[in-house]
Amino acid sequence: METITVSKAARQLGCSERWLRQAERRGKIPKPGRDLNGWRVYTEEDVNRIAELLVPRKN
Repeated sequence: METITVSKAARQLGCSERWLRQAERRGKIPKPGRDLNGWRVYTEEDVNRIAELLVPRKN
């Protein structure tokens, strides 16, 4: 499974790295995995899940 860094995930999502970290801390998005050094790593599935949470839902 290929993983991407927080900076690449933020670029794909159109948000800042800081926003991703804050949203994670506040429980607004699922926590990503960590690599051996403890750095956040996202899968494409993680990015897609976060993107769905960012899109306002229509009733």
